[in-house]
Amino acid sequence: MVALAEISLNLLFKACTDIDPPKDYWWLSRWYLKEFGNSLSYIARARKRANRMKHQERDLDEILPLESMKDGLAAFNELLELMEKLAKSNQAAAED
Repeated sequence: MVALAEISLNLLFKACTDIDPPKDYWWLSRWYLKEFGNSLSYIARARKRANRMKHQERDLDEILPLESMKDGLAAFNELLELMEKLAKSNQAAAED
């Protein structure tokens, strides 16, 4: 979900500006908030957690706590809103 959000954010920026997106995810997420008024706060939390887990050594006997279902659903909702903006942008470009 985190990777899909980042890919969609890059594609949306390119579609809206006709400029290659910067490599800075945090800059892009602030641009998205300013441009569309939508926050990616739950996606950001999931992104931080995924990055932490990616580098964390794991004990096979240890059970790590998961994010709540509510947070996961909120992040998924943010992803769907982002993808909806991308679809509308692509549709508008196709009609031009």
